[in-house]
Amino acid sequence: MAFGRSHWGRCVNVIQWNQFADRVNAFNAEQAAARLCGLARWWLSPAALELSGANESPAGLADLPADSGDGWVLCVNEREPTYRHDDEPGLLRPEFLLPLTWVEGVGHGRNLPPDLKRWAHHVMATMTQEVPELAGRTWGLRLYTDPDSRQVDLSRLDDFAADSAWATLAAALWCKATNSLPDRHVWATGCWRTTAQGEKGIWMVQEDTLPRKIRLFQEYGARQLFVPLSQVDDAREFLGASTPQDRDRIGTLGISEPKVLRALGAYLAALKAEPDADASFQTRRDHYLAIQPLNPTRARSFRERRLFGEIVARCRAHFQTVQRRLGMGRQPLLITIASVNPELIPLAVEATQAATCLIFYDRGAEGDSMGSFLKEAEEARRLISQHRLPCRQQDCVVLDPLPFSFDDTMDETFRRAVNDLRRSNAGCPLIFDLTPAIKLMTSAMAQYVAQPGDWLFYLTHVWRKDLRIQDPGTERPLLWPAGQKWDFGQLVWQ
Repeated sequence: MAFGRSHWGRCVNVIQWNQFADRVNAFNAEQAAARLCGLARWWLSPAALELSGANESPAGLADLPADSGDGWVLCVNEREPTYRHDDEPGLLRPEFLLPLTWVEGVGHGRNLPPDLKRWAHHVMATMTQEVPELAGRTWGLRLYTDPDSRQVDLSRLDDFAADSAWATLAAALWCKATNSLPDRHVWATGCWRTTAQGEKGIWMVQEDTLPRKIRLFQEYGARQLFVPLSQVDDAREFLGASTPQDRDRIGTLGISEPKVLRALGAYLAALKAEPDADASFQTRRDHYLAIQPLNPTRARSFRERRLFGEIVARCRAHFQTVQRRLGMGRQPLLITIASVNPELIPLAVEATQAATCLIFYDRGAEGDSMGSFLKEAEEARRLISQHRLPCRQQDCVVLDPLPFSFDDTMDETFRRAVNDLRRSNAGCPLIFDLTPAIKLMTSAMAQYVAQPGDWLFYLTHVWRKDLRIQDPGTERPLLWPAGQKWDFGQLVWQ
């Protein structure tokens, strides 16, 4: 077995590609496993690992590191022995993973391949400019299988190209800085380039390596692989993606985007593992706030799945207390207006337990940049049917959305539709939801349409200026009789 004395005076296994050029037999497999130590399960072919006598199975998805700062780089073995036939395995896998981890307070491992260490320096310098949590702190990249850098020395692998590891290294460092746990099912490959014109951003990986990395991705059974935008179509073709679900398995890394967090946004949001099912509301809220600036669509989905039910339960309990105190009986009819935030309407429906909901939408004037809000009205309608909670006694009947024009005909349109609703539902309390839409619209309903005996509703919340979204869990329903003053005491939980 070939040993060498390292730079730091300890006996280590110095790895070179020519050590794995021999045919697969028991002796060579045993030697290879001894050299690779903890990397053997990741790098050796299944045939070699079986013959090595190591009594270990090949590493699988469950073996991937999943602590904050951990990552795994997709590698392609471009030094396959010349003696091999197509059906003859080599000692090393044709594609393999290199598990790594970022460690605070240390330098980069001296046993890393030179090119990997160079890109680790680059990632650290680039990410420090955008991630405040990294400022003033030292971080070093180490082998996950050997964090003390004392057994396997990869520093002689001068031709180990690590440029496509950039996205993975940056994401792992972000996870470390934000104390986020990585999802083993989410992978990435992508380079970082600075052009001669000074443009920066994610760049394509070597074309002939992409199908081989996808083969490794499929072998491990991972859920999603992020690749540079210009290679998404090729990746989906290599994957054989024929359905929308299959196509979604290939995610996008932004190209020509100099801001790292924007270029990696969708990947980071997917990589950050969702909290456990029994996690506290605060933990789930923090997850939502962390991924919202990275991928608003994914954040919205998480809010609907993991936060909405508890937000509704809190708002409903508070609303019912106020409802009893004010003497409003029976299930109300809710009247509201579609806006750019369609999720506000199902929240009001569930909090008030409305029996019927009428949604107005602005049809949009010709040349209006906002256009019609029919799409938002239909989305609100879909969310109402989707988010019916188990504690609801009956479904809310959502009437066909009604259009109006934001001009001097608006008041009359509101009045006519609401009066028809009054006549067909005599005796049912009407609640006008003033939360969504332009305030001139909701003010028109409150001042010109609502009558004595009707009710006005507003859902207050804390606005996060840094993220430009409402802070989930801070919602407070406010209810008061039309034509009267509201009670600020309602804003305090009873």
